[in-house]
Amino acid sequence: MISIAAIDDSKNVLDDYINNIPKWLSQNNIDGELVIATSAPNKFINAVENNLVNVCIIDINLKNDTNGMDLARQVRSINKSCEIIFVTACLEYIQEAFEVKAYSFIQKPRWDKLQNTLIELSKEKQSNKRSCIDIKCGSQVFFIQIDDINYIEHLQTKTVIHTSDGDYHTYEGLEELVERINDVRFKRCHRSIFINTFCVYCLDVKSKEFILKDKSRCSIGPKYFANFKTQEGWRQLLCL
Repeated sequence: MISIAAIDDSKNVLDDYINNIPKWLSQNNIDGELVIATSAPNKFINAVENNLVNVCIIDINLKNDTNGMDLARQVRSINKSCEIIFVTACLEYIQEAFEVKAYSFIQKPRWDKLQNTLIELSKEKQSNKRSCIDIKCGSQVFFIQIDDINYIEHLQTKTVIHTSDGDYHTYEGLEELVERINDVRFKRCHRSIFINTFCVYCLDVKSKEFILKDKSRCSIGPKYFANFKTQEGWRQLLCL
């Protein structure tokens, strides 16, 4: 899924984004949405900071205290995997676009080029191994780096994604979520828990828990503990 934030200081351009992007996504069967189209840098950055978007469309020549290139640097410092697309008339910034690892640099008003870029980006995200996973939590969709997930647990009616930065609660099924992640690092250690094996620090045999690198603990089910406490089981756990 691609979720898009767009920033431009032209109301006409923002209206074009609001009218065209959802239409392009629908016409090309792209799983995605336009989350925000704004002229306010703080609202734009807030969407990035809260993991609400994974694609940023940025104009460079903004009538604010900051320009689009500065915003792109902020985006890159917050989220290294977020894709950046410049749509601008300022061609002199092409070299700097490489510095922030921009996905594309489009000269206004090439809306056909932007549409084709979103199509190609969507195809790449579908074919490439995931670096992040979209999680629907209530009315919001968060994009969580898979590397940041310690373990995933089914509790009562919800699935909880435990990360070092906090927990995310979703109604998506445990097995369905792990299948979407599709990463060999995640192993079942309990009938209701999958652990990211790369986050394991050590095995506490007495308490039958994994101690993770961030010092949090994860229970091991009786059915799985016998295997994990052997050397061969430990090697399999760590994908060796």
